[in-house]
Amino acid sequence: MPGTRPGKIACPIDNGRTGLLEILSLLAKARSQQGNLEEALSAINQAIKIDSQQPGTHRKGSSAAQVWGSKEEIHTCIQAALKLSPQDPELHQQAVLLFQSGGDLATAWIMLCR
Repeated sequence: MPGTRPGKIACPIDNGRTGLLEILSLLAKARSQQGNLEEALSAINQAIKIDSQQPGTHRKGSSAAQVWGSKEEIHTCIQAALKLSPQDPELHQQAVLLFQSGGDLATAWIMLCR
């Protein structure tokens, strides 16, 4: 019947956090592509503050740290993600590639052997 609402719309967003994390991720990616690394990092840090239990957010942080951060920041982000998702093969692969591309072959080897 026109004008009547059939019921609530099922929304996959978890209290808005999932949607907000995705928006912040897209914002970080866009800002990074524009060369605005400070705003990209700010978006990633906001996402981590909102939900520090998301390994994907830490993974994005490690990628950002690779571009303009220190080895310590990269390591911190990767370790946080691995603690949350220790069996994630994609995360292990990213860790190896990040450390390898940064010239830290010893850490890349350790990550590969895990």
